[in-house]
Amino acid sequence: MLELDEKQLSKVCTDFFNITQFRHICLFDDSRRLLYAFSPEKTLFCTEVRKDPRLTAKCRECDHYGFQGCAAGKNPFIYKCHMGLTEVTAPLIRNGLTIGYLILGQVLEEGGRPLVEKAISELPENSAVDKDILLCALGEMESAASEKLDSAANILAFCIEHLWVSNIISFRQTSFRHHLLTYIDQNIASETLSVGEICRHFSVSRSFLYDFSIKEFGMGLSDYIRTRRIEKAKYLLLQGSEPIYAIAEECGFSTPSYFTKMFQKETGTLPKDFLKSRIKER
Repeated sequence: MLELDEKQLSKVCTDFFNITQFRHICLFDDSRRLLYAFSPEKTLFCTEVRKDPRLTAKCRECDHYGFQGCAAGKNPFIYKCHMGLTEVTAPLIRNGLTIGYLILGQVLEEGGRPLVEKAISELPENSAVDKDILLCALGEMESAASEKLDSAANILAFCIEHLWVSNIISFRQTSFRHHLLTYIDQNIASETLSVGEICRHFSVSRSFLYDFSIKEFGMGLSDYIRTRRIEKAKYLLLQGSEPIYAIAEECGFSTPSYFTKMFQKETGTLPKDFLKSRIKER
């Protein structure tokens, strides 16, 4: 869904680094899958932290926290990671849909050194990380004032707009709509066709799929799938060549009784009465 010009994206990230000196920028799609990472200089601190699987898991939890805060406000979200460093998560929004995220990190905020030192001291003794290496790496970090972080977040927002306008990052909404409808049509007879299954197939989140469906179809995707199933059932009923149980199966309903219940709920009439009314109209 997200298409990247990595060469041009790298240039923009380099310019951002030259201005702000913030070393790490990561691009994630809406399903929180890492698509691109920019890091001109290796950070000994984070490299050491990630030697411990438990701490790596906490890093992922922090990313998730950033995603949630960013998605809730649809604006850059500034927060501290589990080791006390500051990160900024900014949303990629197109046509009202949040379709990805940029994470800027990891930054030592001015006055935040004691907080990081405390986090290091509280690491368990059986941790795979070397506390001395962390303290040494911390000593080499330059701190940034909170005003600089706010400015970086604002510049990042402008950079995101530039990425869109220049097609360095692009989102093919029309293409996604086509692929989504094709997938639904091809799997309409399957009882397993669901929002969860579609999310897994296209690697998108439920929130994105819901927002997309409301915008494109005027209803949630579960309701849209049910509507498509009922429309197909109407067509098959009017052909008059198949029994109710076969139509129910072709339209993805588990039993004829469940099909009848859903058909009546959607149309206000039973399948047989729908067919009778259409025959009279002919």
